Amino acid sequence: MPFTHNIRQVWASAGDSVDRALNLTPDAEDKRSLSVATGVTDQQVLIAFTLASLVDYYIVSDKNVTLETNSITGAGGDVISLVAGQPITWSSAANQAKHFTVDVTTIYLTNASGATATIEIRIGKDSTP
Repeated sequence: MPFTHNIRQVWASAGDSVDRALNLTPDAEDKRSLSVATGVTDQQVLIAFTLASLVDYYIVSDKNVTLETNSITGAGGDVISLVAGQPITWSSAANQAKHFTVDVTTIYLTNASGATATIEIRIGKDSTP
C-alpha cells in the first residue's frame, strides 16, 4: 500500500510568497525520532537504502550534529553536517541532487553541541525499484 508524503517549499517576503507542495507516493517508509546525548560520537543507527530506491527524504536536527554513512570515518560513504533547525530534503519530484552519493548500509551520528539532540529522519522508498 503506498504512503502519501507531502514536502512543502515556501518562499516569502514582504507580503509576497510562493508555495510549492511535492506529493509523493513511496510504497515503503522509514520513520525515526532519535535522541543523541551531547558528547556521543558515532552512535550507530540501522538505516539502509539504495540510491535507486529513494523516493524522498526529510532529515532535521534541533542541534548541530554530524551524520556519517557506512563507516565512522565517512570512508566509502558521506559526511553530512546537520545544522540545527535546517532540514535537508530531497524528492524524486524535485530537480536537485541527493545529499547521499552512495547506497547507505548504516548511519552514525555525532553530537558535540553541548545538549541532547533530537533528530527526525523520514525516508520514502520504492521497495521494488
